[in-house]
Amino acid sequence: MRNITNSNNITYSDFMPSKRINLEIKDNILLIHIKTHTTREYTLFINGKEIDNIMVDTEFTYEYPLKYVFTKYLKVKVVSKDETFTGSIERTVVSYTKGLKKSMLGKDNQFFLVNDKNQDLRQHYDKHYTPHMNVEEFKKSVKSKQEYFSHNNIKYGFFVVPDKCITLRKYLPFETDTPHRYVDKLEGYVTDLHPIITKADTLFNDTHITMKSSLKVVPFILSRLHGQSPEHYRKMLDERTFLIPTEHEGDLFAYKNWSYQRDRFHQENSIMETESVELKDEYEKVNPDEIPAKFRYVSIRQSRHYRNKNSVLDKKAIVIHDSTTEQLLNTFIATYREVFFYWDHWYFNRDLVEWFKPDDVIEIRTERFLENPLYPIVDEDYTVNYPITISLKDYDVDCDSLKFTLNVTDYCRMPVESNVKVFIDEVKVNEGFYKSPIHMKLPLSSYSTGDHELRIVAFDTNCQSDELCRSFPLYEGLDSMFDGLKITLKGKKDTFFRVHDRNSEILQHYDRTYTPRIDADKFNECMAFKRSFATGRNVSYRVFCIPDKSIILREHLPFNTVNPIRVIDKLDDVNDLSEYLTGDDYLLNDTKLSDESCIRLVAYMLSIACSDESADEYEKKILERVDVTASEHRGNLFTSKAWSYDEKLKDKYYSIPTMKVSLKNSFVEVDTDNIPVESRQFGSIKSRYYRNDNAVLDMKAIILHDSSINPMIVPLIASFKEVFFYWDQWYFNKHLLDWFDASVILEIREESSFENPVYPVVSEIDEIRIPTTERFTVFEVRDNVLYVQLEVRDLKNLPVNTGCKFIIDEKAVFTDSITDSTVSFCHDLVDLSTGEHTLKIVIEAGKTTRAKVLKKHFTKGGHVK
Repeated sequence: MRNITNSNNITYSDFMPSKRINLEIKDNILLIHIKTHTTREYTLFINGKEIDNIMVDTEFTYEYPLKYVFTKYLKVKVVSKDETFTGSIERTVVSYTKGLKKSMLGKDNQFFLVNDKNQDLRQHYDKHYTPHMNVEEFKKSVKSKQEYFSHNNIKYGFFVVPDKCITLRKYLPFETDTPHRYVDKLEGYVTDLHPIITKADTLFNDTHITMKSSLKVVPFILSRLHGQSPEHYRKMLDERTFLIPTEHEGDLFAYKNWSYQRDRFHQENSIMETESVELKDEYEKVNPDEIPAKFRYVSIRQSRHYRNKNSVLDKKAIVIHDSTTEQLLNTFIATYREVFFYWDHWYFNRDLVEWFKPDDVIEIRTERFLENPLYPIVDEDYTVNYPITISLKDYDVDCDSLKFTLNVTDYCRMPVESNVKVFIDEVKVNEGFYKSPIHMKLPLSSYSTGDHELRIVAFDTNCQSDELCRSFPLYEGLDSMFDGLKITLKGKKDTFFRVHDRNSEILQHYDRTYTPRIDADKFNECMAFKRSFATGRNVSYRVFCIPDKSIILREHLPFNTVNPIRVIDKLDDVNDLSEYLTGDDYLLNDTKLSDESCIRLVAYMLSIACSDESADEYEKKILERVDVTASEHRGNLFTSKAWSYDEKLKDKYYSIPTMKVSLKNSFVEVDTDNIPVESRQFGSIKSRYYRNDNAVLDMKAIILHDSSINPMIVPLIASFKEVFFYWDQWYFNKHLLDWFDASVILEIREESSFENPVYPVVSEIDEIRIPTTERFTVFEVRDNVLYVQLEVRDLKNLPVNTGCKFIIDEKAVFTDSITDSTVSFCHDLVDLSTGEHTLKIVIEAGKTTRAKVLKKHFTKGGHVK
């Protein structure tokens, strides 16, 4: 608790010219600055409680952490034998949330949403916050809806789900005054659900209510609309639904929202056990194509339409909603004969009501979203002026033209007529009044090679507008150039590249329309976890990137390029090997490097990771231990699966002369039985373990790798006394470090593979969950009995031991444990109807494995698939 700063180190005269005591809160720490005349002992009290005895000089600062202090006002008294200083400070809501992402720890390990777009916490508890809702305009809007629905004999209600900081107010990490709530000013216009929502209805790791709570929320709504008691509707819902255990991944614990250390507590609670509401009887989800196009979407949100012949009410309903209603969805389906879920973003759609002809319209909003409403007035002249959006598809750039299809759509993704202006490099090249889709082809022959900017502006007849800007180089839109090819792309001067690969190597570097899949922030954090874990074991950890062939041999690509896009430019502490390679280092008929070039690269890696010796010195030592002999190489770009061109050209380069590197002295490949079973393989790739008594270094190394490592294997064996090759597919095996006791870890990847990493949290206490593989050894129907035997292993080929649920047509029928990888199940089908049925197998997350859901279809008569 104690932290004193003498005047020798810091001066407070700038902010304390006359006061004897000054208080400030910074980064959730109370700073108590005191000026005195002499050196003496003081006793410090905060809110009447004695905190510390301090011997101080004439100026000092005391730091008092406030993480677990929940009072709003802090009263400070500093007392000596001869004098007393007092001061007080009020804590603001902002002071609690500063430096946090979007999750905030409260009392008793409760978590709240902060710093969100709608300022959830501030709008309720910060007296300095300026509310954004116009209450009177909001009332007028809701009243117009009430009158419209009443006139059309439709029941309507507007219901507000309280924010978590209202429901769990007493768990907030500060004292609160009476919260500011819009619902207090809207009686008669909205119904506050706060009286029925309790702590048990909140998700610990999330901002939303539980799905189970829908079984009291929906009956309450129905009682308001139709007059019977909530208990009446709850009883009927209980007859039609059942609860099933499930896992919920909480939004407050998500990477982008989590504000604290990702420790064991985070790992154990980011996915929590809860219950979902399932229907006992079948229901129908209407095909989206059957919904009129103008009602299928609102922005990115897709509408959903369900029919249920076994519903509680013989009525139709429209539910206008936001994210909270996802938790109520199944209960509403159980309630209504037909229900239409529509995420309207405050743009009320009267046409939808007139098409669907509902008996009930239920508007449900999470409280924090009341902050920024629109105020539609529904009357005879009511129209909706949706905002418009410009989007492009079929975008293609070559040396002659820029081609694209332009869509100008409203918020429901419906095409609109608009005045469209098109600019290239701020010069207008096209203008006209169009209706989507608009096909454009703009000549580019007069433009120089390099980057240019396309700008499109559209205005519709209701004065709504949107603008789109996109930078492009000439010779963009590469996908169409690869049509008809397999994997091999022929470049200039008989140079060959790879296309249509899983990582889209050429597209990710040269196509500006390509969207990268890597999350650089998460990757960097993951690497930091790995590095910290290795450092804790005194292991040097280095990551190396082998540049893609299309980077080094860029000038041989069959199209002109501008500077390549490289994800590694955004990654921390990844060693780029591109400056140590030339085009001659790549095999002509392959994506890989030559054996000889890898001697030079391994030497460079040793100079970075192992000692202060130069790469040249290491290269000499490796060359002393290897032989380089003439050989023939058959390349992966010239196999039947990959080859895209004439067979005569294939025969010319299918096998090319090259140099092969081999070790001079004998070495030992350790038998697989001497490797711990959890490190013997990953996926289908077996680990390899070598010992070499004549190595350059008396060190042990772990090599984490992909297929690009193959030509480096011999130089690496020559370099280390013991070396273990492990293909981990980005799932870090920390138990391997405990067994192998390495001095260094080298993670070596080809550049395109950085596009699709996994981001495990690597620490002493976290278990890294890896995927599983499944194999049905039995799946058949005999004599109206379904027999299933399932084998489950993880990607290390180890047995999986966890829980398993069997669900037939959404009805849970059996729960068992997978023991030593195997689980068996048989079920009498006598009560099932004829026709196809679905078996869902829910494999729960194990200590080191991810959860997974399998689906298989069968018929009562015996057909399975």
